[in-house]
Amino acid sequence: HRGAGRRVLGTSRDVKGRHKDGHVIELNVSLGAQVRTGDKIRFVGFMRDLTERVKAEAQLRLAASVFTSTLDGILIASREGRILQVNPAFEHITGYASEAIVGRSCNEFRSDRHSDDFYQWVWQTIQSSGTWQGEVWSRHQDGRVMPVWLSVSSAFDGSGRPERYIAVLYDITEQKMSQERIHHLAHYDALTGLPNRFLFMDRLGHAIAQAQRQERLLALLFLDLDNFKQVNDTKGHKAGDDALLKVRDILVQHTRPTDLIARLGGDEFALWLNGADLAIAQTRAQQFLGRMTDLEPYSAGPARALGMSIGIAAWERGTGETLDGLLARGDSAMYEAKRGGKGKYTIAPSAQVKA
Repeated sequence: HRGAGRRVLGTSRDVKGRHKDGHVIELNVSLGAQVRTGDKIRFVGFMRDLTERVKAEAQLRLAASVFTSTLDGILIASREGRILQVNPAFEHITGYASEAIVGRSCNEFRSDRHSDDFYQWVWQTIQSSGTWQGEVWSRHQDGRVMPVWLSVSSAFDGSGRPERYIAVLYDITEQKMSQERIHHLAHYDALTGLPNRFLFMDRLGHAIAQAQRQERLLALLFLDLDNFKQVNDTKGHKAGDDALLKVRDILVQHTRPTDLIARLGGDEFALWLNGADLAIAQTRAQQFLGRMTDLEPYSAGPARALGMSIGIAAWERGTGETLDGLLARGDSAMYEAKRGGKGKYTIAPSAQVKA
């Protein structure tokens, strides 16, 4: 455009400049017009500080990079709970492709491991505090449920109302499996899979406390194998392990689900019978001893037949007997059976009645 000695140039460039105090600033410089006055030419230009905009754009790029590259699954939902966007990690963790779930309700991915009351509590917590985190079971695209650690935060608009909900989750299946393995190793015998001494004592203590409150009966059997050392010495430890597994099978076959069998260590087992008196305990002991012929293949010889000695002790109301006292009576009865010729059971004398 020409007129009155003015020509519009319209040139614009983004450049870096330096502020008076020395720091670098981002600028947009445009040459708006060329003005001729006589023999002089003047240029009219404009300069805008873009520093804050450039910083904001850099932050957006960084946020986008984190969103796409993080290993944590991220889901962004609307105020109404509709899925707006998920990142690649979310797709990988849950098995759902972005195009298949965007627009769907977050409620569709609940598992049946939690009650409606639980989800209502989570929602109320988010509404009141703006955030919630914890362990939940989520549904994978293939139908299975998996444990995840979930963190939900609210993003608010200018008026302070929730505008978006941001959920971050990661799969904790491996951690859960590790915890379960550690728990199993700490509480169960590695060979037989039966509860170990620690777990047996813990549960027996609870059983005695319950028996005291509810006036229930409880009987304890201590079982120790006879001539087991000779099996290991003559046939090897593999044969000894097989014999222990056979003993486990015999005990399980004659025990109710409400009772508890444990391997206390070596060739020593224990069994408490829930709600049982001495008569029932004696019947169990006779059943176990009657199955000792099943151990003949593992015996070191006819003179060193593999057998079992059993001590029986019944917990009695009104005696004030502790767990340690009951265990001591059962253990003593078992050794009395061994001294009496092995392959038999002995009933422990009654506990001393508390004055």
